[in-house]
Amino acid sequence: LIETNDIDKINDISIESIQLTPALLQYHQLKQEYPNYLLLFAIGDFYEIFFDDAIKASQILSIALTKRNKSTIPMCGIPCHALDVYLQKLLKAGIKVAICD
Repeated sequence: LIETNDIDKINDISIESIQLTPALLQYHQLKQEYPNYLLLFAIGDFYEIFFDDAIKASQILSIALTKRNKSTIPMCGIPCHALDVYLQKLLKAGIKVAICD
């Protein structure tokens, strides 16, 4: 889990300084197309959320903010079967959401 006092360090992460996996590269490309949307990215049975979107979503949805493997990439996720519940919370909070299946 990422501690609240670590969020400032995360905000200083540069995409260019991170070696992205193919999935994270696709996420980053989609995020550039939809910069004002919180991007839910389907991976297996979860919608994963990364970087600044993960920080925002974890606070709004009261879900755990973690890191991808040993990297500094913040992430969180919601089960695909519970999408409707979490999507309603995001929309009620005034967040625009893009979903990548």
